[in-house]
Amino acid sequence: MDLQRMLERCKRGQWNVNDFDFAARPIALSKFDEIEICQAFTNLIYVERIAGLTFLELSRKVEDPTLKAIYESFHTDEVRHSVAVAKLADYFNVHDYKIYAPDERLTMLVRYITRTIQEINPAFASAMVTLGELVLDVALLRAVNDYVDDPLSRAVIEKINQDESRHIAMDFYLMEEFGKQEAKPPTAKELASMMTDLNLFGSLTWALLFFGDFFSRVVAVMDPEAVRFIEAQSRFRMLGRKNSDIAKNRGYRILLNISNALREMFPRYKAISHTLKFGVQGQIARAEARGEKAPYKPGRPADEKSAVDLALEMN
Repeated sequence: MDLQRMLERCKRGQWNVNDFDFAARPIALSKFDEIEICQAFTNLIYVERIAGLTFLELSRKVEDPTLKAIYESFHTDEVRHSVAVAKLADYFNVHDYKIYAPDERLTMLVRYITRTIQEINPAFASAMVTLGELVLDVALLRAVNDYVDDPLSRAVIEKINQDESRHIAMDFYLMEEFGKQEAKPPTAKELASMMTDLNLFGSLTWALLFFGDFFSRVVAVMDPEAVRFIEAQSRFRMLGRKNSDIAKNRGYRILLNISNALREMFPRYKAISHTLKFGVQGQIARAEARGEKAPYKPGRPADEKSAVDLALEMN
């Protein structure tokens, strides 16, 4: 990768949240859908902030001035994204059904991960950010656009998508570079150090609890066939199959095992939750019975390019 060229792309790709008219009226939504959309965007405010802090810390750890500037621009992107999704949460909050706050598990994750990010291994961070951005772009945001075909929301998400394409291009490059340095498996001492790191353990625990629930709700409501999420997981899996250096990356292998396990669990969880109508499935059924949500009608996912497609076109 030509890092100087990437930095130039970063500078050209900046945009202003205030260029969008958030005073416009969104498309009509059922009560249930309005609450779900507003809650999802409220949680995303803090997810974007976590990503921003990760890039800021990475910018402080690298010595190459060009790479440092790229990471600093990524931090700026993520802060802008957090402002944009906050405005989208307010934009869709037409009826003030409730006061929206971040999920309690997300609050706990933020408490632990701030210090974890400051001490995180850059190689592991590159894999973590890659998986997170694939799920965020390829899955969650595109699932929102598929489900809620609102012109303003679609335009803002497309801008976020363009930023994420630069991030993902760098993620692929760095995972490959770190993979070249990590042909050997971690030693017993290294594994023991990871297991006894309370901040890392807390971060991973609360991340699994929060993201597991967060994404399962988005899937259940907006992507019941998990089309977008399976696509994101498949993209992550194919990285290692196509690139032997990425396959050597320890962080990639750890996260791949976790994502494979979640993908295998999904059909069983879906079948049980549909049968027993518990969790979000029960909430959906009760909302439909009260007339607060229209039954889901599967449609054809939009075929716009994802951030991964845009990232691959850069090379």
